[in-house]
Amino acid sequence: MTVYIFGGSNTAMKNGWATSFAQQVMRRVPVQNLALGATNSINALTRLMEDVILKKDDVVIWSNATNDAFCLSSRPYDEARMLEAVERMIQITRAAGARFLPVLIDTFPQHLMVQQEEFASRILHMCSHYQLEVVNLPQAYAAETGTMQARAEYFIDGLHMTAGGELSEYVAELTEGLWRRGGNYPADVPTLWVPDGVEMEVFSAFDQPDMSQHFESLLIAKETWLPPVTATPVRRQGMTTEIQAITILADPVHGRFNMDSGEQSLTVSAIHNFGFTGNPLIVMVTPRLMIPGGMFLPDDASAIRFSWDDTHHPVPTDMYLKPAQDRPATGESSARVVSLLLRHMPESSVEH
Repeated sequence: MTVYIFGGSNTAMKNGWATSFAQQVMRRVPVQNLALGATNSINALTRLMEDVILKKDDVVIWSNATNDAFCLSSRPYDEARMLEAVERMIQITRAAGARFLPVLIDTFPQHLMVQQEEFASRILHMCSHYQLEVVNLPQAYAAETGTMQARAEYFIDGLHMTAGGELSEYVAELTEGLWRRGGNYPADVPTLWVPDGVEMEVFSAFDQPDMSQHFESLLIAKETWLPPVTATPVRRQGMTTEIQAITILADPVHGRFNMDSGEQSLTVSAIHNFGFTGNPLIVMVTPRLMIPGGMFLPDDASAIRFSWDDTHHPVPTDMYLKPAQDRPATGESSARVVSLLLRHMPESSVEH
């Protein structure tokens, strides 16, 4: 049995709740914390599909709801796609005969339970539908204090709990209790948010193996690809394929990419906006935020092309990327392409 933990920065944080949880259980089972800051459930689904081979009785701990809510509050993300990603993680877990433990935490401004109350309600309904017990921190805190909003001193800022603090330790205690009780094998029930006939694929086999470069940090190890590179995913008969997301390694200072797929083109910043670090970070780009209707694989089976953009004109961004730069300086950039998340849809169901 192995425990795999997915989540955002509160879960990835050094000496945070996930660290405390792991210390309580790792003498009995191995624990892999796969959480990454600035990631939502679509990122988590990508990593589960690409980096994990689940076995019977393994445990998936999912704690991305806070970042999901933050994304939904900040940009016009598709809530249905976010819910679909969560449900796909549950279904992958069920197919492996593994356990799924949802852990709901919240920010001090209550992005999940107040600002995205309907999304939180749908998550809780999904968990009930699959007969999953939930670690619901706001609810547990309210049962003890009479209010769902934790005190400000439990947070180092509005978004992050203090590592090793009382609230963080409380999350670890609640999660360890749910893990120890066993169960939480997802029920075999009809789907709620996964559309019929829609298939997901993580594609990272770019056409130029000599452009591959290994990236490793304390949180993740990945093969990355130095532009210019091309990708030629296999087209599926009777299916239209949307490029739902692009995972990139973003530089702290320099770089922006051109992406061409058939007649569609997108230029995006490859500079992350996290001033606390001068290191490159893995982030995800969502084309639908910048191209109405989304970006699709070309019908003529031609390759998707990634290249550097050396212009100075403003470029659209995802929420974790800087909107512009004073000078391109692409030769100094550590930005790289990592993978594509492809959404294969029956042609009869596609709405461009």
